[in-house]
Amino acid sequence: QKMPRAYNSALREVALRQQFRERYVAQAEKARTALSRMVEAENSRRRAFLQRYSCYLPADLVQGLGAFAPAITLEVPNFDAELPDITTSSLEVPERIAGRPEAEAASTSSLRTGLQEAGPDAVATAERIAELEARNKALEEQLAMRQEQAATSASEA
Repeated sequence: QKMPRAYNSALREVALRQQFRERYVAQAEKARTALSRMVEAENSRRRAFLQRYSCYLPADLVQGLGAFAPAITLEVPNFDAELPDITTSSLEVPERIAGRPEAEAASTSSLRTGLQEAGPDAVATAERIAELEARNKALEEQLAMRQEQAATSASEA
């Protein structure tokens, strides 16, 4: 019971991290655009000042007076790139088909096809996950039977 919950939580965590990265990159791009506009406006103002007054001032009066604001360089670090491509919308599919073996089998089949296209490591990983999920289900059933037996024994005593 805890393993499926942990597994689903891990999938959700991957999706949430990908959402965060998308928002992070979008905000970085907004910041880059806003700062570029600021630099353009400032350099335009500086050019106007220099055109108007530089001919009346000695070149060495104020060091750096002829300098322009530098262009923005904003580097977004590459993080969470090794995470699999899982979205929150893709996580909703298993919840909708839960309890419907034929739908689950169809979903597993299409997943396996997609994984085969991704490569042999992805297929092996998916097969291992399927084995673990089957083993987990069997253990959950054994646990439920033992709990029933224990409850029956306790009520007879």
